[in-house]
Amino acid sequence: MILMTVINSLKNFMNYKNIVGNKSDFAIQYEINNFYYPFVYGKFCYYINNIQIGNYEEDVTFNDLLCTFKDILYFKDLRVNEQVFNLNAKDFLNSRSVENDFYVNLSITPLIDIFFNVEVYLVEYKNKARFIIQDLENNIEFDYFSKAGVFNEVFNTIYIELKDYFDKFIEQKG
Repeated sequence: MILMTVINSLKNFMNYKNIVGNKSDFAIQYEINNFYYPFVYGKFCYYINNIQIGNYEEDVTFNDLLCTFKDILYFKDLRVNEQVFNLNAKDFLNSRSVENDFYVNLSITPLIDIFFNVEVYLVEYKNKARFIIQDLENNIEFDYFSKAGVFNEVFNTIYIELKDYFDKFIEQKG
């Protein structure tokens, strides 16, 4: 009886899908689709200006995703810089270096396989945000302007949702 209750509770987590934000600006889409304790699997991607960033068809482990979220959230207040904001995308990408920690602060690319061929950066200045995207596979770079705070709002919402689901899953199994 207890086993059936746990199984039924876990089924409530399966195939949960959500999109937070606006795809025409910035959004995150995810889907929880499988569990093999202690791992939670699903799909994940960004949308920037209606362009999907990340391979949504490939499964990811949300355990790994949540770990990289912590790093991205850590730098959320360190992405403001007028000089970098005003660089064109090509100059920005060429000016990055391992020695300059500031560019690490600007990366919002989760370090998981579905983002293997892309790098996404965010820099803000005043009330504006600028996403700089480099598609390494197709050798394309582009940027998109939005309002400041959009990324942090969407990203924080997703982090809280996923962490809550993950914690509930661990509770159910524990």
